[in-house]
Amino acid sequence: MTTDLPAQTQRFRLTGSQLRLRYIIALTLIAVLTISSQIIIQLSFESQGYVSRVVNIAGRQRMLSQKIAKASSAINNAENPDQLSATREELSAAVTLWNRSHQGLQHGDIELGLPGDNSAEITALFANIAENKQLISTATTTLLDPLADPSSVALAQVQIRENEQDFLTGMNRVVFRYEHEANEKVDFIRRLELILLGITLLILILVALLIFAPAARRIAADMKALLQREEDLEKLFSVSPTALLLVNPETLSIIRVNQKAHDILLLEFSAGDRCFKEFMDINHPPNVKFLHRLGEASSVNEYEIIVINALNTAMPTLASVRKISIQDEPLLVIGLTDISEIKKAQKVLEHYATTDELTGIMNRRTGLIVLDKLMSQAQRNGKHFVVCFIDIDNLKTINDNFGHKMGDWMISTITQAVNQCVRNGDIFARIGGDEFLIVFPDCNEKQAMDKMAEVRSRLEKIQHIEERHVPLGFSFGAVTYPTERMSGEDTVASLINDADKRMYLDKQIRKNRSASDIPD
Repeated sequence: MTTDLPAQTQRFRLTGSQLRLRYIIALTLIAVLTISSQIIIQLSFESQGYVSRVVNIAGRQRMLSQKIAKASSAINNAENPDQLSATREELSAAVTLWNRSHQGLQHGDIELGLPGDNSAEITALFANIAENKQLISTATTTLLDPLADPSSVALAQVQIRENEQDFLTGMNRVVFRYEHEANEKVDFIRRLELILLGITLLILILVALLIFAPAARRIAADMKALLQREEDLEKLFSVSPTALLLVNPETLSIIRVNQKAHDILLLEFSAGDRCFKEFMDINHPPNVKFLHRLGEASSVNEYEIIVINALNTAMPTLASVRKISIQDEPLLVIGLTDISEIKKAQKVLEHYATTDELTGIMNRRTGLIVLDKLMSQAQRNGKHFVVCFIDIDNLKTINDNFGHKMGDWMISTITQAVNQCVRNGDIFARIGGDEFLIVFPDCNEKQAMDKMAEVRSRLEKIQHIEERHVPLGFSFGAVTYPTERMSGEDTVASLINDADKRMYLDKQIRKNRSASDIPD
């Protein structure tokens, strides 16, 4: 719907529709006027042709009437029968043509090109000479009769002479009337042509004012808006906080980059002299998948890849891709966001989320999650592991008597000793203030006990070297999983609880054997 469009776009669409309608109306009117003018001109030419023939034949009627009169007189002067016969033939031809022309002028004759569409005035003029014409025609019939007696011939000749002048006068009036009406038609056509010409000029002026001028203004405004938009897009492209690259979708050659892309890639280059693949580690599977998607998908959203800059430094990067067209040329817009700092921050967050701050080993939450996963794996593959629960001896008393700094030293020292003795694959986590958990995968209980004895031996050496007045000792309890119960109800909590109980037995035994100066 147009209401969803920007106001400028709506205005342009409305203006375009109005101009289009005006164009159609104007062109239709001009076409109608042009066709009408051509029709009028053609009809005028045709009419003028008829008028010329009518005037010529009307004028010829006068000549024929004179020829008839002359031939009728020549009959008396014939010197021999042959001359008399020739005179009568001449008179007959003239009379025949004269009668046909007179009939054609009044009622039309296609062969002679006479339309016969006379005005009332011309019809009246023909009516005035109808009697004269009839008398002349009757007299010529007598003259053409070889058996006519001399008195009838003489009477017919008199009758022709008496009516000839009136007929000529009447025909002169007919001819003048034909010419007058022809001139009136010419004047009318000329005026009509001028009117059509004026209307056409008026329409052209209106077209110039209402169509071409607004169209020119709109084109100028559109061009200005397009130029401004190009400038804005150029600014947006150049100062975008995201690294942007214009890339050929077929060759992946880089056509253009913005300043942020220069900063990320650390390389200055001219358009089209480098390929985007050069900045990607093609041995990194996500990169290969990303390049494959460039040729298939119309867009890619925040796909994590590895980009290698000019210093050969690999950077984790989020890439987004859009297909566009500029001047009918397909292009890819690739946006790159360096997420190296984000990755570092994630590692820091993961470290603090999974690591105990004082000791640097796993915290309680992470240790319990890892133990739960090991239990699930052991249920599937049937392998054993040992869980060892450790409690530092007398930590509360040392904190109360010597301060937490000394207590922290004890915790850190015991943690370091354990880390030095356990294997790389063993799990070590702090699950409380003075409580720790060690998980020995693929290990039996005797091997775990040997490791714990090794830790105690190392602590004795540290205490001797440090010459501290506090004992570095701990109690522990070890449980093998799967347990002997194998009830299927073993959980992380139940496993730790079993190890905790054994730890208390160990602590009790140590108390009974120890003569520590610091009571528990």
